[in-house]
Amino acid sequence: VDYVRVSQLTSGSTASSRQLEAEAANVNNGMTVETCSEGGQDMGYIDQGDYLVWNNVNFPTSGNYLIEYRVASGANGGTISSDLNAGNTQLGSTAIPGTGGWQNWQTVSKTVSVNAGTYNFGIYAQTGGYNLNWVRITKVNGRPASALATSAADAPATLTLYPNPQQAGERLTLTLPACDAAHPATVQVLDLSGREVWRTTAASATVEVAPGQRLSSGMYSVRINGQDGQSVQKLVVQ
Repeated sequence: VDYVRVSQLTSGSTASSRQLEAEAANVNNGMTVETCSEGGQDMGYIDQGDYLVWNNVNFPTSGNYLIEYRVASGANGGTISSDLNAGNTQLGSTAIPGTGGWQNWQTVSKTVSVNAGTYNFGIYAQTGGYNLNWVRITKVNGRPASALATSAADAPATLTLYPNPQQAGERLTLTLPACDAAHPATVQVLDLSGREVWRTTAASATVEVAPGQRLSSGMYSVRINGQDGQSVQKLVVQ
């Protein structure tokens, strides 16, 4: 990541912006700083589970925000997501295409809805295989919303993992409203190396994740494969 710029647009013009430099991130887990062909630096050698967090990022008003990622990938691309407050609010995931080179940059984006407030803003590698130069967050005209929206390709809008962050040993519940006996879903818990630590087939709207199994402190991915496709959520165990 070279930088993250937070902008608010009013009647088509930029009213304010905030730029967050990657090297000033409060948390960097796994990414490597390298020289960027566009100037400055980018983050490379990104693997599944790597993430960055900037504390106290302000979203001044409720409504729709465009999140743009400046990315480069040798061949296969990958998937990136963003969230607020250590995964308590998911902004959803975005597919990254192969761009034909580790310094051949393209911009991919998605629109989400955010409540006004100050958050710890994070980016998370659902899968690796790309470089990241910057993330730009722009306020766009649209109907204010009371919650973050995810696209249907990412996950059902009402998918809930609670509590998150989780205290080690605490009961963890996943809510999947579209899941029933006729429409089962596979639920997996993966550690940062991609190793499966728990799996079940869910046939009801509420699933207890890893019952009787104490997950060690750390970062996990909870992967759901169901009728709406695949979605992945980050789980923090404290």
